[in-house]
Formats: sequence, C-alpha cells, structure tokens
Amino acid sequence: MSYLNRAWLYITRKKVKTLIMLLVLILMSTAILSGLAVKTSMRKSAEALERTIFAGVTLKNDIRYTSDQGRGLGTVTNEEIDKVLKSKHVKDHVKRMVATVDFKNGELKHLDDESQTKPEVMKATDVIGVNKSEIEGKFRSGSLKLVKGRHLRENDKNKVLIHEELAKKNNLKIGDKLKLTTNTKVVENEGKGEKTARPEIVGIFSGKNSRTPASHLELYENIIMSDLHTARTLNSYRSDGRNDVYNDASFFAKSGSSVQSIINDAKKENIDWQKYEMIKNGSYFAVANSTITGIYKLTNMILIASVIMMIILLTLILFMWMKERKKELAIFMSLGISKGKLLLQYVSELLIVFAVGAGVSILSTKAIVQNVGNHLLERAQDSSMADISDQMNVGADADSSVLTKTIDHLSVSIQGMDVLYLVLIGAAVIALAVLIASLPMLRAKPKQLLSEFE
Repeated sequence: MSYLNRAWLYITRKKVKTLIMLLVLILMSTAILSGLAVKTSMRKSAEALERTIFAGVTLKNDIRYTSDQGRGLGTVTNEEIDKVLKSKHVKDHVKRMVATVDFKNGELKHLDDESQTKPEVMKATDVIGVNKSEIEGKFRSGSLKLVKGRHLRENDKNKVLIHEELAKKNNLKIGDKLKLTTNTKVVENEGKGEKTARPEIVGIFSGKNSRTPASHLELYENIIMSDLHTARTLNSYRSDGRNDVYNDASFFAKSGSSVQSIINDAKKENIDWQKYEMIKNGSYFAVANSTITGIYKLTNMILIASVIMMIILLTLILFMWMKERKKELAIFMSLGISKGKLLLQYVSELLIVFAVGAGVSILSTKAIVQNVGNHLLERAQDSSMADISDQMNVGADADSSVLTKTIDHLSVSIQGMDVLYLVLIGAAVIALAVLIASLPMLRAKPKQLLSEFE
C-alpha cells in the first residue's frame, strides 16, 4: 500500500482529529491569506499612485533663499524651467505663479473669529496662476475637484476657476467676470504697481479643508486659480513672460521613463543648485507614503505572526498525536517501510487536510478581507498623521493638504498569486512541523517503540 493510500485511510478513519486539524488550518490560512491579499492590494494601489500622483519631480527654490520672498513664494524663472524641459524624459509640466490680490466685486469667506487679521488683508486672497490646472498638484491629488466648466489651458488669457462656495456666496456662475486688484500692502507685493484684471470664470471646483485654518487665506473656498497671463498682469510682470517668477514647476515623466532620469538630466544643466532643488513629487505626499509603509509593516507582522503560530500549533498537536501512533510507527518500520516514506505519509495527511482548509479559507477570507484592509488602512493613517504632526507644523491651506493627503480607500481582493503563496507557505510550514514532531520517534528503533507497549 502506498503512503498516499495510508494517508487517506488515516484521515478518513480519524474523523475527529481530522476535523480539529481542518479548523486549525482554516483559521491559520485565513489569517495568512488576508495578510497576503491586503499586501498585494496595497502594492497595486502604490503602483497606481506612482504612475499618477507621484510620477513627477518639482523644481523649487531652497527655503533658505525665500526670506525676501514674502511668504516664500519662490524664485524659479523660465530660464531654469526651460533647462529642465530639455530632457527627453519629460512628458508634461505645470508651473505655478502666485499673486496676492483683493477681491473687489465680491465677498470672501471668513472665519468666525478673525480679530487678529490685519485690515489690509481682509479682502485679500491668493490667485494661483498655472499653465494647466488639470495637472496642478491640488487637482492631481484630489484635494480639489472640477465640478462645472473646464480646466485652464496653456494659451488661456483672463480665465479663472473658483470654488463653488465662493460662487454661491456671490451669485457667480460660469461666464461671469471677477474684479481682482493687486494688494500692494502685503510684503510680497512691495514695489509692484496696482494692477487690475477682470478674468472670466470658466470652471468651478469643490474641496474643503481637512485641518482647521488659522486665517481666511487658508480657506479652500477663497482659492482662485487663473491662467498665467492673469497672474502675470497682477504681479506687474512683462506680458511676454521674460521676467516671470514662479513658486515652482513640476515635471512629469513619459511612459517608460523614470523621474530620476529627469533629475539626472537637470543636474547636467547650468542651474544654481545651491539656490534650487529638485524634489520627487512622492516626497510631498508624506502621509500617503507613510501609510503605504505602515500597511506593509502591519501585513508583514500579520504574516510572520500567523506563520509562527501555525508552526507552533501544528507542532504541538502533532507531538500529542504522534505519541498515540508509536505502535503504528513501530509496526510499519518492522515491516520494512522506510522512515522517509512514513514521513511522506504524515506530510501527505496534513497536505490533504490543508487542501480542503485552503479552499474553505478562500471563501472565509473573501468575507472578511475588505474589513481587514479597512482596519489596517485606518491604523496606518492614524499612525502616519501622528508622525507627521510630531515632525512638522503643517498648515491648513490647500498646498499643505497635499502633504497630509491620505489614501482614502483600499479595495482588497484575493489574487491568484496570493493563493499560490498561501499554498507554498502552508506546504513549507506543514513539512517543518511534521519533521519537528516526528523526528524523535523516527530516530528510535522499532523494538524501542514496541517495548513501551509490553
């Protein structure tokens, strides 16, 4: 009789023991498969973020050189931007210019208590000038979402996007025009003339602060995004853009090219790298990055703990059961059945039960894995937010929200590779547990084992 036949006869004859082992293997397999499924789903989510939100690099001035730029509004010029654009790896780019203005023909949203706000900035807000709004960081990250109209385009002039709440407060709609005037009383506009622009509303967006703002300047509702021509006018820059000064510029890699390739090409250009720096966009999404790392750590802990527990439980159960099989083992050895074949029989017994347990665990995991993923995501997010809050003072404005942008949802499902890894892990654990539990008896002689029953 082959070892497989003996294995099958044993597990069908010892129904209670087989059922106990089946339950243990189902529980352990469910835990392992849940960890594998969450980890795989997180990896796919991270890869998607890498292709979209993270797939870029930003040229900005070093913070040490922004003390004379008001609120650190940047010193990047078209000359530096054009040098980076020489790279064959750049697919697209967005450059941002900020103008501090007074909203003349309407009312901004204010906080309940703005007693500390200076009178000269009560009607002030920032106009963010961009060449393409669709790929600007706040839209790319999902902090802002276009709900009506269209995005700003490369060659737009006198066009703006405004928040839906600002539109509602002032009875504004697409096609209406704003009156924006340079606020010459703020430090970043010192030496600039007072300019007026009357841009047309072409789009309306939504979005809300995730943190409590300290000033109306940080409220999402007061964000106005314009084309570069409008921002240029309000900043008193030349209409041809030759003396433009930008906050920063982000560059996105072509398919098949890496962000690092853009950085490497830029480093070869004659750019003052003591004044400027290039940062991978993934660095801006600190909480999202930290959440991904946190999920990996948590799933690794689940997998390691589950495997260790599986080894311990199986070994303990097998130790107890092997004592009851000493006589059987001695008889088989006396009949000339090799220790190797006996070991294969014991492994086969568990593998047959494991095959059933793994199948059941797929069903049980499907029932709980999304909840497991949600719980792990929530834990990782809380930990990441706490770490960021401890490390730096994060503002409530829209740009700071990119730093604290989290992964909103993790869709978890079981993949074929997860099941394959479960089978490999389970088989390895079973082989190890059987070897540990069987080794003491396999070392003994048949006579030694039989003598215990005399």
